[in-house]
Amino acid sequence: MQRLTTKQRLSLVFSLYVFLLLSLVSVIFIIIFRFSLSSSLSNSLEENSFAVINQHLAVLDQKVVFTSDPQGTALVEKLTLNHISALFLDNNLDLIEGFGIYRFNLSSDGSLLDQIVYTSSEVLKSSIPVVINLLWHGQPQVALVTPMVYKGSTLGVAIFSRSSETITTYTQLVTTIFSILVIVTLGLSFLLGHYLVSQALKPVDQLAKVVEKIDLEKKQRRIKVMGHPQDELVILSNKFNLMLTRLRSASKQQMEFISNASHELRSPLTRAITAIDLSLFKPKLDKNRLTSVKSDLFEINNMLEKLLYLSRLKKDTVYYTKPYELKILVDSLLSKYAPELKRKQIKVSKAVKSGTSLDLPEEYASALLSNLITNAIKYSHSKTVITIKGETLAGDTYIQIIDQGIGIKQKDMNKIFNRFYRAKSALIAPGHGIGLSLVKRICDLYHISLAFDSSPGKGTTVSLRLKASHQ
Repeated sequence: MQRLTTKQRLSLVFSLYVFLLLSLVSVIFIIIFRFSLSSSLSNSLEENSFAVINQHLAVLDQKVVFTSDPQGTALVEKLTLNHISALFLDNNLDLIEGFGIYRFNLSSDGSLLDQIVYTSSEVLKSSIPVVINLLWHGQPQVALVTPMVYKGSTLGVAIFSRSSETITTYTQLVTTIFSILVIVTLGLSFLLGHYLVSQALKPVDQLAKVVEKIDLEKKQRRIKVMGHPQDELVILSNKFNLMLTRLRSASKQQMEFISNASHELRSPLTRAITAIDLSLFKPKLDKNRLTSVKSDLFEINNMLEKLLYLSRLKKDTVYYTKPYELKILVDSLLSKYAPELKRKQIKVSKAVKSGTSLDLPEEYASALLSNLITNAIKYSHSKTVITIKGETLAGDTYIQIIDQGIGIKQKDMNKIFNRFYRAKSALIAPGHGIGLSLVKRICDLYHISLAFDSSPGKGTTVSLRLKASHQ
């Protein structure tokens, strides 16, 4: 079986099922056919026995005699015309008369006569006719053993028999016909099965050809399979098309990532290399240049850390403990950014209600709020106010971060979550365009509603809604 193709195996299985079904039908038909012939033969014997006993039987001087029927037909003639043999025994089971195959060789048929005598004695006791099968001198017979009742008196037993060779002959003929039919059907079913399997697996062939020619940089031809929406092959083709779309999207994002990362890394690396080259030409170390190199290297390191963090950001990869106070996290982050807040003379107004908690891993919550707060600080004008609000309503946690900064233009709103994207207005502050990508990724993982409301020159309001059932 391992050397056969899938189509051949399925075709063979289809042929085997057809063969088994047809064989079963054939066996059932032959059994019914043989039973029907046997029943027909038994009914014929019963009809003839009734006619013989009523029309050809008489008693003369207390002896059983055989007469002609009202039409003048003698018993022997009637039995011969109907291909029936008959044997008549009295109440003592002594021979009265034999016709047909029972007319001769009775003396040499001891064992067969014993069977007939035994059955006849049982019939005399029960007065119920019995059908038996005999093999009389090599001739199969179906025999009816019935009591001879004449004018209410039982005179003995009559045995009427007929050859059952016709049943065997017809059964063998039907068996031969069905055997030939099964063999022919087996070959035809294999060809039909191969055709049907080929038609059914045509979408799989198309799938194989598409996979062979796949090029993620080009638009791919989609697989179309017509049929019921719940059909397995229709579902398979739809899933494959969806997978192909995701692969193309992932490939496109990867190419964009490599291009953008190369561009973003080039600038600080170039500055660092230039500073090192200039320092080599001077006999004394220039601390300012070394400080610049250090700053550029920290910038590269910071960007790479964010990229790595973003790449491994998945739900359940961080050990989750229990909800914790939002106020504690906000205070921790603000103390971290206190020097920058002081430098820009920015005040922070906290309106976080007591008991407001965050129901997600602390590392992700810290990354989420850290990026939003640093953006608010970076893009806020000096001597302005940043407002941080937090409350819990009906089990859902609501957070708002409001700044009075440069704002975001409407045309940039749909791009701010793209990696490395930075609007022209954002170039006034250092950055790489990774923070909001990270924010969006965390929100998508934990089904957190994220909304930006911004007016250029007036500021931005970021709203978060963490539903109680997000886990």
